[in-house]
Amino acid sequence: MQSFIPQKDTALVLSKAARSFITSCNYSLAKEGLSFLVPQFPLYAFADKLPASDFVSCRIDMPQGDGRSFFFPVSLYPMEGWQEISLKIVFAKMQEQTEIHSVLENYPKDFENMEKFPIYPRVFRTARIEFSGNSWEIWDERWIKLK
Repeated sequence: MQSFIPQKDTALVLSKAARSFITSCNYSLAKEGLSFLVPQFPLYAFADKLPASDFVSCRIDMPQGDGRSFFFPVSLYPMEGWQEISLKIVFAKMQEQTEIHSVLENYPKDFENMEKFPIYPRVFRTARIEFSGNSWEIWDERWIKLK
């Protein structure tokens, strides 16, 4: 499995935004008697295959939801022969089998660090990831520095 790995400064911004978002959502969910959002790690975006060519641009947008999880949408723009690649950095999932339609409609629009989105990272990594239980290993790591 291939992975998009944010550089440490970008990962810190995403981590702070995710924590603020989860705290705001959990406060709202507790009022309604619903189950809580649980953080997910690592804050990587996964793909079956990523191009070996260089990238022209990268964009990370504000959180969105899709039924049972919340994620940061990632758009990668490769240089040659590839179209835009859309990925997701999943940062939270529902603790139980509760649908989150009401949360999706009312998720916080004013969480901390909201003003930092969209993020245009200039440096990130791509790598092959292998999961084993609760741990993961990074192989064939490649640093990408946009111009």
